[in-house]
Amino acid sequence: MLADDGGLSGAACTAPLPMRLRLLSARLEDLGRLRDHTFRNIDAMVLPTASTIYSIAQVRADPIAHNSRLGTYTSFANLLDMCTLAVPAAMRLDGAPFGVTLVAPAHNDIALAAMAASFTPPPNCRSARSAPQPPAGQGAPALAGGEIPLAVVGAHLSGMPLNGELRALGARLIAQGATAPHYRLYALAGTKPPKPGLLRVKKGAGAPPSQSRSIRCLKPH
Repeated sequence: MLADDGGLSGAACTAPLPMRLRLLSARLEDLGRLRDHTFRNIDAMVLPTASTIYSIAQVRADPIAHNSRLGTYTSFANLLDMCTLAVPAAMRLDGAPFGVTLVAPAHNDIALAAMAASFTPPPNCRSARSAPQPPAGQGAPALAGGEIPLAVVGAHLSGMPLNGELRALGARLIAQGATAPHYRLYALAGTKPPKPGLLRVKKGAGAPPSQSRSIRCLKPH
């Protein structure tokens, strides 16, 4: 009654809804046991992030089918309670990007991040890093043990009404930047103290890049 791909087949497709749900739940439990057995011997799986690349026109013509195919190698992660991290890998010959996704059981996000940080595309492929890139910003500031980087805008900036909340938690200013010009800052009505809302607008139509943000480090207690 269950197909090889985990879906329902045969008479199960026309069974009452409660029975179909029980069958699918049992299948997920079986796949969960297979996941646990598999990851006893490996730390992570490396899979293509997307099965192919469609044009915007193709997706608009059949959004459900095309988006389902795009999730061939990743959609199962949510159903099986797994964590994933997508990493740029290379540029295809037609100029489209190609990436891989690291997959591991839940709560292994930090391990995946470490793997992604050390990932280097094969030397015989044209890396995404070799394609034209936007101007690089300053390197990430050094953090002390247990600190967390946090980007803030508006009322939490230095000298603004809510900045004291960060200082009360032991936060320290480590860098300043600028909001990209295609974002605009709006005052949110009815907030006390007044708070901003950051909205992406058409390219070049936003506020000038003099809108600054402060990045503060919070050391959890």
